[in-house]
Amino acid sequence: MQPEELDYRAIRQSVEKSLKRRKSIMRWVLLGVNLIMFGLFTIIAWGMAQGTGLLVDSNPQGEGLIGALVMLNIGWFTALMFQFFSAIVDVPNAENQMRAQIMSEEISKAMLNLGADESDAPVQKAKRMMRLSDDGELEEVVAEDGSEDLTTKAQRTPR
Repeated sequence: MQPEELDYRAIRQSVEKSLKRRKSIMRWVLLGVNLIMFGLFTIIAWGMAQGTGLLVDSNPQGEGLIGALVMLNIGWFTALMFQFFSAIVDVPNAENQMRAQIMSEEISKAMLNLGADESDAPVQKAKRMMRLSDDGELEEVVAEDGSEDLTTKAQRTPR
């Protein structure tokens, strides 16, 4: 096969698709490993604290140890949540939804800009003169030739 016969665009798209799939799989694997480590280290830490006898009610140092273990667990759990949200954002459905939302925002901005461009130009009102006819109705004064101003013509017409 000659290099001229290769479809570089198709190859690039295939590479991007495979890379995205591998990155997604790796992200979920790392989340799973992190979750397992969180569970194991939580069990080990609380077991060690319980085994030392510092968590009894009569020991004042036990309260500080409990606080430290709780803060450790909360911090690690928060990191797990952020990693989980990061993995969810990479799912194709979420990515398509974000893409559609961004697309609608951009279309809305473009439409607003288009409307702003039109509103910047001053709108010329049609200059019309009205007069009261003999029977008491309003009628429009029509210029017979386009060169004469309607206001001067209306002033010259007999009433």
